[in-house]
Amino acid sequence: MSEQIAFTGRLEGSSAKGESGWNLYTIEGERASPHQLTVDLLIPRFSWSPNGQSLAFVAWSMRGGRRVETLYLLEPESSKLRRLTDGKGSIFWNWSPDGKQIAFTCLKENVAVRWPSPHGELFIMNLENGEIRQRTRETAYVIWSQEANDIALFWKHDDHNIAVMDANGTNRRLLFHSHLLVSPYRWSPNGKFLACNVASRSHWGAKYKDFDWLHVFDVNGNLVLQK
Repeated sequence: MSEQIAFTGRLEGSSAKGESGWNLYTIEGERASPHQLTVDLLIPRFSWSPNGQSLAFVAWSMRGGRRVETLYLLEPESSKLRRLTDGKGSIFWNWSPDGKQIAFTCLKENVAVRWPSPHGELFIMNLENGEIRQRTRETAYVIWSQEANDIALFWKHDDHNIAVMDANGTNRRLLFHSHLLVSPYRWSPNGKFLACNVASRSHWGAKYKDFDWLHVFDVNGNLVLQK
C-alpha cells in the first residue's frame, strides 16, 4: 500500500513542468517536495487503485467547441501513463475490489451541461488485457461491492432506479424505483446491503413535500430500514 498523498493543482516556480494545466502530483512525508506526475493536463478527478499502486484519473479538454473527458491509468513509481478511453462528454468510474478491472460510464453530454445525462453507456475494462465489455445501453453510475462481485447501478430515465447485477453482466435485478430524487447510494462493508437517500422538495410542485429519507435494501431488493 502506497504511503504517498496524491493531489491535483497548478504549482508555480522553476520546478513546475509544462506551460499550464491542473496536473496530478504526489508527496510523501512532511518535508518532501511534490512530485509532478502529469504535464499540461487538466485533471478534475482521480482515485487510487485498491492496492495503492495505480491512479485512475480523467483529464478534460475542449474539442469542437465542447468539453470532453478522457480516462487514464497511471503508475506513479514507473511514470507509466496509459489512455483507457477516447474523449467523451463526461466519465465516471469505479475500481473492482481486486483492482484488476474498472467499471466506467461514458456520457455523451458533459455533466456541466446536463445532469444527470440520459445518454450514455456502462463498460467494464479488464486492465490486464485491455478487453472492454459493454454492460448497459443507458447511463449508469456504478458502485462496486467490496466483498461480493456485484455492481450497483443507478440511472435516471423519467424516474430514478437502482439495480444490482453481477460484474459479468448477468443476474440483473431492480432494487428500487422512485419518481423522487435518489442520491447518493453506498454498499455496506460486507456487500449485503445498499443505502440511498430519497429526497423530496415542496418547491418542485404541489405533489411534493419537504423530506429526506434514508433507505437501506438487501441485495434482493427488500427494504430493511427507512428513516
